[in-house]
Amino acid sequence: MQEEEAFDAEEQRVLVNRYEEMLESKSSCFFDLDDYESIIQHYMLANDLEQARKACELAMSNYPYSTNLLLDYAHLLVNSGDLVEAKEVVAKAEHYFPFEIDLIMLKASILSQEAEFDKLIAYLEEMQHHVEEKDRLFYVLGNGYFQKGMLNEAITCYKNAIKLDPTNEDALSDLLYSYELSGNLETSLGVYEELIEADPYNYKAWLNKGVTFNKLKRYDDAIEAIELSLAINEKQFLGYFHLGSVYMNMAEYDKSIEEFKKALELDKTIPECWVCLGASFEEKGSFDQAIYYYRQALKLDPDYDDAHYGVGACLLGFEKYAEALFFFNKAIKLNPENDAFWHGKAQAEFELGNIVSALEAYEKVYELDSFNVDLWLDWSFIYYEQGDFDQALAIINTGIDEMPTEAELLYRATAYLIGANRYKEALAILENALLLDFELHTELLEFFDDIDTQKALYKLIAQYKK
Repeated sequence: MQEEEAFDAEEQRVLVNRYEEMLESKSSCFFDLDDYESIIQHYMLANDLEQARKACELAMSNYPYSTNLLLDYAHLLVNSGDLVEAKEVVAKAEHYFPFEIDLIMLKASILSQEAEFDKLIAYLEEMQHHVEEKDRLFYVLGNGYFQKGMLNEAITCYKNAIKLDPTNEDALSDLLYSYELSGNLETSLGVYEELIEADPYNYKAWLNKGVTFNKLKRYDDAIEAIELSLAINEKQFLGYFHLGSVYMNMAEYDKSIEEFKKALELDKTIPECWVCLGASFEEKGSFDQAIYYYRQALKLDPDYDDAHYGVGACLLGFEKYAEALFFFNKAIKLNPENDAFWHGKAQAEFELGNIVSALEAYEKVYELDSFNVDLWLDWSFIYYEQGDFDQALAIINTGIDEMPTEAELLYRATAYLIGANRYKEALAILENALLLDFELHTELLEFFDDIDTQKALYKLIAQYKK
């Protein structure tokens, strides 16, 4: 619906009651155009689209020439998924006010939902010559180009939208994402610097600059930029949320917890923030607290896959493998393309003794992401545990082929070769591992329980060090 001054709450309540009494008694009652607007707004805010649509149809029967009602009705049809009738209403409206920005945005929304991105782009390119409120138009046009995979064109449109409205959060966010996908994150910094130079108090530009630094792993710069954003406006959820994300990336979990809690003081309705808070506690090994926060996220969104996975990971830490498997399976059902979910399932299945299921899960992890050190270590270990050294070596060697500079894989291959009594080959692999990362040799020592093997390896490693 179009932006208007908020109706008085009490007046609106009285209007809605009078309207509903009229419907219930099947009587007639006069409502002026503003009254109907208030009634429709009430149902829209309550997300009762059916009642909003009924009120809108009744209003239009009394005020058939109201452009606002016509737009409201078209919006309702789009939100209800009735695109065919919505297009008919839009076509009718175009006869009266073809260059009305709300109508243009509505038609663009329909084309986008129909995935008619070529038509969307052509339509908006033409409309930009006829409207003054170009910031909204450029943003939606950028989305059209983005959906077509035309990132450079999308970036240009987002930048044009931001020039006209430097506070456009959606354009700033999508500009950042487009630069990230195009591999030009560094370039986006220049855009934010221009915005800041024009207005040093543009806290949204400071925030996006900080988010960009975070993605570039320039964490100190990220903290500085985000803290400046918060100094300008301390009442912003995203500022504390992104600052918490920076500290998470730095493995400073006490600080990330502090920032995520500040964010939740401002808005408790964002499940992602609860999940990040839970993940911070999980990284600290505080599984009980982590599960509490993951469950808070699930109260807000029962289908939040990361929250289900988080609970499963904590239950895995508690060695409650059957319960963990339930949550991993739930996460996979919601998002079967996430390799971490399958990895968690594989670990739980293995601990439960379900070897076939564990191996099938690792196969799925391999399909989704073969560049994962833990995949090769855990997958191969199942065969090693069963005494199948050849298959364990075959898998770990495949991992080495995929990731030849990962010393951890070479140390594990050394361990398997020693287990298979192939000492000469083991020593050759060990030398390569020591060359890549000498400090990681402790993992090889920890792999073997018997003191004699540890002592023998320690002597070899000490000799190499000399």
